[in-house]
Amino acid sequence: MKVADLNDLKKFQIISVKNFYNINDDQRINVDKSIEKNYLEYSFFYRSKGIANFPLKFDNTFFFSDLYKEFYNFCYKIFDGFETLVDNQFSCWCYRSNKDDYFSGWHNHSTTSTISAVYYYSIYNDGIYFEKDNEVIYYLPEQNELLIFPNHLHHKPKVATSENLRYSINMEIVTEETASTLFERYGLP
Repeated sequence: MKVADLNDLKKFQIISVKNFYNINDDQRINVDKSIEKNYLEYSFFYRSKGIANFPLKFDNTFFFSDLYKEFYNFCYKIFDGFETLVDNQFSCWCYRSNKDDYFSGWHNHSTTSTISAVYYYSIYNDGIYFEKDNEVIYYLPEQNELLIFPNHLHHKPKVATSENLRYSINMEIVTEETASTLFERYGLP
């Protein structure tokens, strides 16, 4: 397996945006509390259905709604517009893990989105695997980095190795256009 560089990301149709959205330490404390409240409220239900992520419905910090708006507007700009479908959720989900709590496998988002993204809110040297045409790459994102990729791209997080909690925020956009159309428009055939 290859550790990915920028050329690999392009080949896999992955767009990397470093320092996409930053907050200060005081804000981070409140966002962490909000994530944990959502985890306690929703994770058992979703995990019992085999879903690793949980929705971030409680948002007294407005961090998640603001993050989603930034993501949506950024995508709208780089893809030169698109037609959002009515079933687009305009919401964030969280993947939470550490060395004692890991739950995931290979998956894609072809049934739930057109544009998929992962924002690395809190990461501890644990990256993500991508698979395309039987080739697997590994990428280690930075904290506050956003990865945008087509809905059909298979991926899975690396098993966490830290005792600290890793939080990645997942976002999706459902459009009338196909992922292939949008990513080709961006210049990633």
